[in-house]
Amino acid sequence: MIITEPGWHDGIPSDRYHAADICAGPSISASGLKKIAGDCPALYWVDSPLNPNRYTKPNRNFDFGKAAHCLMLGEPTFDAEFVLDPHGKSQAKDAKEWRAAQTRVIVDADELATIKGMIARLRATPQTANAFRNGVPERSFFARDEETGIWLKARPDWFPTDPAMAFVQEYKTAASIRPDKLGRAVFDFGYEIQAALMLDVVAAVIGSAPLGIAHIAQEKTPPYMATLKFFDAAQLERGRRKYKAALKTFARCLERHKAGVPEAIAWPDYVTEPEPFETPFLVRKEMEDDAARSFNT
Repeated sequence: MIITEPGWHDGIPSDRYHAADICAGPSISASGLKKIAGDCPALYWVDSPLNPNRYTKPNRNFDFGKAAHCLMLGEPTFDAEFVLDPHGKSQAKDAKEWRAAQTRVIVDADELATIKGMIARLRATPQTANAFRNGVPERSFFARDEETGIWLKARPDWFPTDPAMAFVQEYKTAASIRPDKLGRAVFDFGYEIQAALMLDVVAAVIGSAPLGIAHIAQEKTPPYMATLKFFDAAQLERGRRKYKAALKTFARCLERHKAGVPEAIAWPDYVTEPEPFETPFLVRKEMEDDAARSFNT
C-alpha cells in the first residue's frame, strides 16, 4: 500500500506505517519531528527510515512499552509481534540460541505479569476505567502539508467511534505520575508536539477537529498507578509551533540532501558555528554572586 491521497486506514502494521515508502513522497511522523525539535537534524537522520545507512539502537524499554500498548489496547497482533521467552532468565547456550533465532520481540514472564498487573490497575482506577472502549486501536491518518509538500502521519493509540463526542486516547508508561514529575517528563519527551500534530492531521482528514486528546499515563512499578491528563490550549499551541518549525527544518534538510550536499551539512548537529559553552543556571548564579561581592569590596 502506498498512500496517494489524504485519509485514514486500519490494520497497517507498525513497520509499514514507519516505512520510507508508505506515502507517494517524503513523510514524517511525530517521532521524527520531536527528534528534530528536541535534539537536532543529525540525530533524526541517523535513525530515519529515509536513511539507507540507518542505525537503530536496541531499546528494551521501548519493547516493553510496545508490548504494554498492544495488550492494553486489546490488539489482536500481539502473538504476531511478540513471543514469550520459555527459558526465563536462563543464559544457557540453548536459551541464547533460541533468542538469537527470534524475529519477534521477546518478552519474559515477569514482563508479561507486570503488564497484566498494569491492565488490572488501570481498569480499577475510576478516571481510567473506561479507557480504550468504543473505538479502534492504531488507526493511521495521512495528510499532506500544503506549505512543504511533506506527508504528515499520525497514529492515535485509540480512535473513538465518534470523535466529536469522545476523546482520542493516548497511552503512556511513566516512571512516575506525580504531577510535577509527570509534567516535566511529558514536555521533555515532546508529547505536546505529538498531540498538536495528531489533532491537526486528524482534523485535515475527517474535516473537523476532534473533541481532544486524553493521555492515560501509568507507572511501570507496583501499584501501577494510572491517571488521565490533557494539554490545555496554550500547551497545544506551543506544540503546534514547535512541530511546524521542525517540519520546515526537515524540508530544508531533505532538499539539501537530495541536492547532494554532504550528510553532515545537510543534516546538521546542534550548532553550526563555534560558540561559548552554555553556562548552567547554578554556575551563572555563582558568577553573578562573585561579581556582586567584588563590586561591594
